[in-house]
Amino acid sequence: SNKRTGGDVKTTFDQKIQEHLEETAKAKGYKRQYIVVSNYKTGEILGMYSNANAGSCLSDVYSPGSAIKPLFLSAALTASPELKDYTYDCVDDNYQNIAIHCAGHHRHGLCDYKRSTALSCNKYFLGMLDQMDKTEKQKMLKTLRKIGVDNSYTFSQLRFSDPTFTGGDDSERQLYFSVLGQGNCKISPFFLNAATGMLFNGGTMTEPHWILQKR
Repeated sequence: SNKRTGGDVKTTFDQKIQEHLEETAKAKGYKRQYIVVSNYKTGEILGMYSNANAGSCLSDVYSPGSAIKPLFLSAALTASPELKDYTYDCVDDNYQNIAIHCAGHHRHGLCDYKRSTALSCNKYFLGMLDQMDKTEKQKMLKTLRKIGVDNSYTFSQLRFSDPTFTGGDDSERQLYFSVLGQGNCKISPFFLNAATGMLFNGGTMTEPHWILQKR
């Protein structure tokens, strides 16, 4: 008779959440969708879904767009705490004579860091970048590397593609793109989830995991 080898594994995945993710993705109907649900306090992965052929939330990397802004803001305020008082008046579709508009061509008016984050004001974040001198920009990039962006992290239970903010190009032009989550800025859905959870957790990233126990 054949005997079983190995043992049972208890995972962190929640079946109801996993089924809900798949149902929601099908209802939305987008060609490529990546969804990660986690408990940022414990690091437990509760659900993960991708409808991309031969792709996954762990391996695929994309331009994160405005989702990178909270990470940049955290690093910028670490490098230059006085930037918490910086404001920008978003009144048109130009930034320093460059045609740059916010989503939907919205004009957000006077923004501080809280309002600009809530409304995703592109010009505010470009302005914040320009407030920093070369030393502060390097400290900002160093802080992002501590978070794990433009760096290699390893977790005991998960392997994933490394994220990047500038792709090794720290030029002013690329930094403009990076702040808006474009250009060389690339990140996997999985690591974006982990890094955002770190912000919610007061700056501490609890190691993501999906195996609770083996028997």
